[in-house]
Amino acid sequence: MKKITFLLVAFMATIFSACSSDNDNDGKNETPKYDCKITIQTSADEIGLGQILKISYTLSKPATEYYFEDEAGNKVYNKKELEWKPTALGEQKLKFVASNGSEEVTEYKTIKVITCDMGVGRWDDSNAYIKQCEENSLTTNSSGMLRYKIKGGERVYQFDGDKLNRGYDSFEYEYTTSIESNLWLCIDIYRQHLDKIKKEYGEPTSYTDDIYSFTRNYVNEPGDVLYEAQRIINGGHDIRYEFNSNRTKIECSLSKKYNSSYAWASRLVISYKQNK
Repeated sequence: MKKITFLLVAFMATIFSACSSDNDNDGKNETPKYDCKITIQTSADEIGLGQILKISYTLSKPATEYYFEDEAGNKVYNKKELEWKPTALGEQKLKFVASNGSEEVTEYKTIKVITCDMGVGRWDDSNAYIKQCEENSLTTNSSGMLRYKIKGGERVYQFDGDKLNRGYDSFEYEYTTSIESNLWLCIDIYRQHLDKIKKEYGEPTSYTDDIYSFTRNYVNEPGDVLYEAQRIINGGHDIRYEFNSNRTKIECSLSKKYNSSYAWASRLVISYKQNK
């Protein structure tokens, strides 16, 4: 009986020893976790819509593949220095991923995208940075001014000490005939520009004429679009609207275009100035 008991004890000890040995082997065979650290650097935490953000990032461990992805789903693979141009306003979450082939790690960087002060510029931007961001055709290039050709007109950025502080968009409309539709078209186009400004900056702080109250009876009487358009094109009157924000003063004007070879010509100017 004693002999049988001894054999059972020896057998049980052997089983536990085997289990312990198996557990030790399991721990040794575990695949090390891919703990790559992604360090992200950007040229700014806030940029204007249409501007360029410079991005760079580093990896603490080797990676078989890594990439950058924005919220629109645009990806840039295996490039640690890149430029990104946002296409939407608001907070944009940028994604950075590194993989060793079997595991991957992810980091995020949030960039705030806001409306530019004018064109693709924000106040105090440098001459060189505006040239980097602007996609329109450059026609005048100087340290104090950049002039671009835009659809229907021109855009001018002006600098003081290499810092953007004012500028304007200018549009000219010319017609060879004085048919009625050409006369009041200048006011209709002016109103379209005002609507865009109001959507961004709210109601005007002042104006010379309430063009939204103009009637459309097409008669030669004050307050009718036909009468008011003729006053402008003949050079007898200018219309001005002013807007104000905590960063920008805006004036939108409609006047006669002088020195034109066309019988009917008007000039629309939207000027921007830093509000200090």
